[in-house]
Amino acid sequence: MTFPYLSLGCHNLTGGSSSWRSERLVHCALDFGIRRFDVAPCYGLGTAEKVLGKALGKMRSDPSIEITTKFGLEPAPLGAFKALMREPVRFIRHFVPVRASIGRGVVVTNPSTSAGSRVDPLQSLERSLRALGVDRLGCLLTHEAIHPDYLTDTVETLGRLCREGVIGKFGYSGARQAVQELLSVDTIAIGEPVVQVSIDDVSEIGTQQKLRIFNMSVMASRIFGTAALRDSLFECLELSSFAAALAASLSFSRQNWDDAVVLVNASSDKRLAEVLSTLSDRRLSEWTDENMTTLRALAKGGL
Repeated sequence: MTFPYLSLGCHNLTGGSSSWRSERLVHCALDFGIRRFDVAPCYGLGTAEKVLGKALGKMRSDPSIEITTKFGLEPAPLGAFKALMREPVRFIRHFVPVRASIGRGVVVTNPSTSAGSRVDPLQSLERSLRALGVDRLGCLLTHEAIHPDYLTDTVETLGRLCREGVIGKFGYSGARQAVQELLSVDTIAIGEPVVQVSIDDVSEIGTQQKLRIFNMSVMASRIFGTAALRDSLFECLELSSFAAALAASLSFSRQNWDDAVVLVNASSDKRLAEVLSTLSDRRLSEWTDENMTTLRALAKGGL
């Protein structure tokens, strides 16, 4: 079974001492037929784009592969050094408590604020293309808020890049308010943008077109934390793990937004394989149908 509607969220990809772990995760996704990859300059301490390009190898330029990256959040300083130290720190943590942030996958220097980001999309795109080793992107998205003074220029720039063929699609990703601000910009003939939002915000955005959904682990945590639902899922699948809840959240999203792309995240190739194997189980779709009312309530924030 393949998963053309899934996109691998790449915030866990990290270079340095974790390169081998990250490359195995990408190869696992490819083995399961995933052909979409969602990355950003700030992911993996600033190393995720380069790791993804290397892991894909010659396939990174294959027309069947869609790479999505973003602009608007920058990586933390010394990211390459921190990536180099990630696995040694993992090892040390088994024996000694470590409070340092070294090894955490997503660290940014300019998190979204009410003022928004002022990152130049063209400069960011050029850096991303070099890091990924490609001359064209499948999709380029904003990452969280854009400064109000730059909203119109940003949208027009994205539309122009799309018309010129430098990117296949463009769009807006992040918090609901930031996405809605960009959707409200009045521009002429810029095309139809991708809208990438959390599972919590899908119903508030009010669009089913070119929709992408992330934060599926939030939905999975709600399933896992609802005892009756969790127990019935485990009984149905004869599997007791968080991976089952994550697979259930993916199944739910697919059945409710069948034209959407859904992001899946995993910390390792083993975890990803467990999730996707469970998603392939026909019993899961039957369980999803039986519990749809409850799942829809969870998707809106809880019972």
